[in-house]
Amino acid sequence: EIEHVYYMYVVEDERLLGVVGLRDLLIEEPGRMLTEVMHTKLKTARAETGQETVAGLISKYNLLALPVVDAENCLLGVVTVDDVVDLLLPPASRRKRRKM
Repeated sequence: EIEHVYYMYVVEDERLLGVVGLRDLLIEEPGRMLTEVMHTKLKTARAETGQETVAGLISKYNLLALPVVDAENCLLGVVTVDDVVDLLLPPASRRKRRKM
């Protein structure tokens, strides 16, 4: 299965520092440091966060992906909208989508 990448996560010593959208990265001036263009006010989830909560965050903030961090803010992984799309659909739509 092909995964599309929309964001680049900036980490130092495994700790999440920020995020840069690939589109933003492409239109930035050459030579700029990632720390100059990254967004540092991130929405994140913890590994113990429930699926419905993660889906709710992705929906509420219109995100394509949500980084998952531990208590020390180390990046553990990323949940994409594709990972939780079924949880975002109304129950009737979930059944229809699965039948396709």
